[in-house]
Amino acid sequence: MDPVADKDLLWIAREGFAAPVPEPWTQCKNEDGEIYFVNTETNRATWGHPLDEKYMNIYREEKKKRSLAISPFTLEGVNEVKKELELADEFEAERGDLSLIHICRCRRPLTCRSRWSPYH
Repeated sequence: MDPVADKDLLWIAREGFAAPVPEPWTQCKNEDGEIYFVNTETNRATWGHPLDEKYMNIYREEKKKRSLAISPFTLEGVNEVKKELELADEFEAERGDLSLIHICRCRRPLTCRSRWSPYH
Protein backbone atom coordinates (compact mmCIF):
# COMPACT_ATOMS: atom_id res chain seq x y z
CA MET A 1 0.00 0.00 0.00
CA ASP A 2 1.34 3.38 -1.01
CA PRO A 3 0.43 5.89 1.73
CA VAL A 4 0.29 8.74 -0.80
CA ALA A 5 -1.45 7.09 -3.77
CA ASP A 6 -3.73 5.04 -1.52
CA LYS A 7 -4.49 7.77 0.99
CA ASP A 8 -8.22 7.08 0.68
CA LEU A 9 -7.61 3.41 1.54
CA LEU A 10 -5.52 3.89 4.68
CA TRP A 11 -8.59 3.02 6.73
CA ILE A 12 -7.99 -0.60 5.72
CA ALA A 13 -4.48 -0.57 7.20
CA ARG A 14 -5.71 1.16 10.37
CA GLU A 15 -8.49 -1.38 10.76
CA GLY A 16 -6.09 -4.25 10.13
CA PHE A 17 -3.58 -3.00 12.72
CA ALA A 18 -6.35 -2.57 15.29
CA ALA A 19 -7.97 -5.95 14.60
CA PRO A 20 -7.91 -8.31 17.56
CA VAL A 21 -6.29 -11.70 17.19
CA PRO A 22 -9.13 -14.11 16.32
CA GLU A 23 -9.78 -17.39 18.08
CA PRO A 24 -8.07 -19.91 18.12
CA TRP A 25 -4.97 -17.78 17.45
CA THR A 26 -2.77 -16.28 20.13
CA GLN A 27 -0.07 -13.63 19.93
CA CYS A 28 3.37 -14.62 21.21
CA LYS A 29 6.80 -13.01 21.49
CA ASN A 30 10.12 -14.76 20.99
CA GLU A 31 13.31 -14.10 22.99
CA ASP A 32 14.27 -11.31 20.55
CA GLY A 33 10.96 -9.53 21.15
CA GLU A 34 9.57 -10.39 17.72
CA ILE A 35 5.83 -11.00 17.57
CA TYR A 36 4.41 -14.12 15.99
CA PHE A 37 1.07 -15.91 16.09
CA VAL A 38 0.18 -19.49 17.00
CA ASN A 39 -3.01 -21.36 16.23
CA THR A 40 -3.74 -23.18 19.50
CA GLU A 41 -5.78 -25.89 17.75
CA THR A 42 -3.23 -26.82 15.08
CA ASN A 43 0.01 -25.48 16.66
CA ARG A 44 0.68 -23.72 13.37
CA ALA A 45 2.84 -20.59 13.80
CA THR A 46 3.14 -17.59 11.49
CA TRP A 47 4.87 -14.22 11.52
CA GLY A 48 1.90 -12.54 9.86
CA HIS A 49 -1.30 -11.58 11.65
CA PRO A 50 -3.98 -14.23 11.02
CA LEU A 51 -6.22 -11.58 9.46
CA ASP A 52 -3.57 -10.17 7.07
CA GLU A 53 -5.03 -12.06 4.12
CA LYS A 54 -8.52 -10.76 4.90
CA TYR A 55 -7.33 -7.14 4.87
CA MET A 56 -5.19 -7.66 1.77
CA ASN A 57 -8.32 -8.94 -0.02
CA ILE A 58 -10.30 -5.90 1.14
CA TYR A 59 -7.50 -3.67 -0.16
CA ARG A 60 -7.47 -5.44 -3.55
CA GLU A 61 -11.26 -5.18 -3.86
CA GLU A 62 -11.26 -1.48 -2.98
CA LYS A 63 -8.47 -0.81 -5.51
CA LYS A 64 -10.49 -2.68 -8.14
CA LYS A 65 -13.62 -0.65 -7.29
CA ARG A 66 -11.63 2.57 -7.52
CA SER A 67 -10.19 1.66 -10.92
CA LEU A 68 -13.67 0.77 -12.20
CA ALA A 69 -15.10 3.99 -10.78
CA ILE A 70 -12.77 6.05 -12.97
CA SER A 71 -14.22 4.90 -16.23
CA PRO A 72 -15.69 7.16 -18.91
CA PHE A 73 -19.13 5.78 -18.02
CA THR A 74 -19.28 7.24 -14.51
CA LEU A 75 -19.75 10.88 -13.53
CA GLU A 76 -16.16 11.02 -12.27
CA GLY A 77 -14.96 9.46 -15.50
CA VAL A 78 -16.97 11.88 -17.62
CA ASN A 79 -15.54 14.82 -15.67
CA GLU A 80 -12.02 13.43 -16.13
CA VAL A 81 -12.55 13.04 -19.88
CA LYS A 82 -13.99 16.57 -20.01
CA LYS A 83 -10.83 17.94 -18.36
CA GLU A 84 -8.69 15.98 -20.82
CA LEU A 85 -10.64 17.41 -23.75
CA GLU A 86 -10.30 20.95 -22.39
CA LEU A 87 -6.55 20.46 -22.15
CA ALA A 88 -6.60 19.02 -25.64
CA ASP A 89 -8.43 22.10 -26.96
CA GLU A 90 -5.83 24.38 -25.34
CA PHE A 91 -3.00 22.35 -26.83
CA GLU A 92 -4.67 22.29 -30.24
CA ALA A 93 -5.24 26.07 -30.14
CA GLU A 94 -1.55 26.61 -29.37
CA ARG A 95 -0.53 24.47 -32.34
CA GLY A 96 -3.07 26.00 -34.72
CA ASP A 97 -3.57 22.83 -36.74
CA LEU A 98 -5.25 19.46 -36.62
CA SER A 99 -3.42 17.54 -33.98
CA LEU A 100 -3.38 13.93 -32.97
CA ILE A 101 -5.65 14.93 -30.09
CA HIS A 102 -8.32 16.20 -32.49
CA ILE A 103 -8.11 13.04 -34.59
CA CYS A 104 -8.35 10.87 -31.49
CA ARG A 105 -11.36 12.79 -30.19
CA CYS A 106 -13.17 12.43 -33.51
CA ARG A 107 -12.50 8.72 -33.84
CA ARG A 108 -12.73 7.44 -30.26
CA PRO A 109 -14.67 9.75 -27.92
CA LEU A 110 -14.64 8.88 -24.21
CA THR A 111 -12.04 6.15 -24.55
CA CYS A 112 -9.12 8.27 -25.65
CA ARG A 113 -6.71 8.77 -22.78
CA SER A 114 -3.84 11.12 -23.43
CA ARG A 115 -0.97 8.70 -22.96
CA TRP A 116 1.00 10.86 -25.35
CA SER A 117 -0.23 14.19 -24.02
CA PRO A 118 2.42 16.80 -23.20
CA TYR A 119 0.52 17.44 -19.97
CA HIS A 120 1.42 14.03 -18.45
